[in-house]
Amino acid sequence: MLGSAPFASVPFAGVLQRGPIEGTVAVAEDDDALSASGRLSIVGTAALVEQDDTAAFSAAAQAAIAAVFLQGPELEEIQVAPQARVLIPASAGEYVLSSRVDTGGAEITWVADQGAKIQNVENLNGRLYRAGHRITDYHHGNLDYATSLVVRANAPLDAPSEVLGVTAPGQIATYTDRDSVALYVDNIAPPPTLTLTNASYTATTVIPASPISADDIKLLRVGMIIDTAHSPKYSGFITGWASDGSSITVEGWYQAGGGGTKGTPPSGVTAYVNVFTKVWAHNANVWLTPESHANHAAGFELGCWNDKADYNPGTDLPRVWGMDVVNLGTYRSSAAYLQRGNFYIGYWSEGASETAYYIKNASQNPRHGLLSEANHSVAFLAHSPGGVQTFLVNNQGHVEAGSLRSAGPVVYISTRPAPVAITTRGCWRRMESLPRAEEPCVS
Repeated sequence: MLGSAPFASVPFAGVLQRGPIEGTVAVAEDDDALSASGRLSIVGTAALVEQDDTAAFSAAAQAAIAAVFLQGPELEEIQVAPQARVLIPASAGEYVLSSRVDTGGAEITWVADQGAKIQNVENLNGRLYRAGHRITDYHHGNLDYATSLVVRANAPLDAPSEVLGVTAPGQIATYTDRDSVALYVDNIAPPPTLTLTNASYTATTVIPASPISADDIKLLRVGMIIDTAHSPKYSGFITGWASDGSSITVEGWYQAGGGGTKGTPPSGVTAYVNVFTKVWAHNANVWLTPESHANHAAGFELGCWNDKADYNPGTDLPRVWGMDVVNLGTYRSSAAYLQRGNFYIGYWSEGASETAYYIKNASQNPRHGLLSEANHSVAFLAHSPGGVQTFLVNNQGHVEAGSLRSAGPVVYISTRPAPVAITTRGCWRRMESLPRAEEPCVS
């Protein structure tokens, strides 16, 4: 299970078993791992006695080769715990931990077989990973140590997560939050793998102005996409390349908007090898098909539990946000929330106790509190739960305020064709257009 590498054996100190103790903790010198396949071997028969595997687990953790593998500016001044991995194979019985495992200060990831059962697993002291199934752990500090799982795309290899990513110890006095993240995901839009300026083209190749270096050839992969700088651009899938870097072969060239017909790009224009035009940190989809038994689907569900105290707007605590969208970049971004496609309702608020939609004063305030440019007959409509209209703004800027079905104040304001404001008390008048004769007063 651990390969053919030499092993350093660590005795199972203080372990009581069924039958004589045969097994040892085997730690591979080049693959820190716990192998206990022989620990519960039964030689003859014996009565079941109480066992405690804490010492064995502690010995394995301290014998494992540990190191700080993370790399980045966050690690230059801040010290972090070394990390190591220990394998827990399935056993003929259960592992029993009567007290907390001593890892010697290392952050241990315990990689357990699905059949490995551990009593008092809370004493494991580290991260428990069931391959292909689950990760459970307790966090500390920052970076990966405050994260259960890190997924980084197009980032430097072994770069840590950006969780409390301070680069100097004193910065924790400036950023006073202490963050713990179950899943950290990011995706950095990368530059092209290669940029071939002044390239020449044939029906199935791109020929760089000078051969691609031997080191850059190592970056090429079949299936990469090449986009050209033509307008509209040409694109093709890589199928191979010349070993001397003199050309890259594609399945064919297809021009954007050309209906999928192959062509040959004009020469003298730059080619971008392995280019991406859009990145996602997370792309999720749900499907209801004609064969689906389900009648409900949610692309994303975020549950928030506040069992500490009722929110106090005066202190703004405890602060629980269902969604926090923040621009951390240098420049203004386009939209914090975007709804597209055929939805019956674009934004639905249900159950908010105070305000359904709130615009807060900030250092930079929006020019418009609400802007509607859609081609609709009613820009804004409010009515009571019973359907009685209380406020309306149409697409011409006309405003109706007040109830139209009960005796009470009604205000009708129009700026077209001329500014007009009409208020009635004790009765109402419905005015569809201006100018016009007044309708009879109805009380």
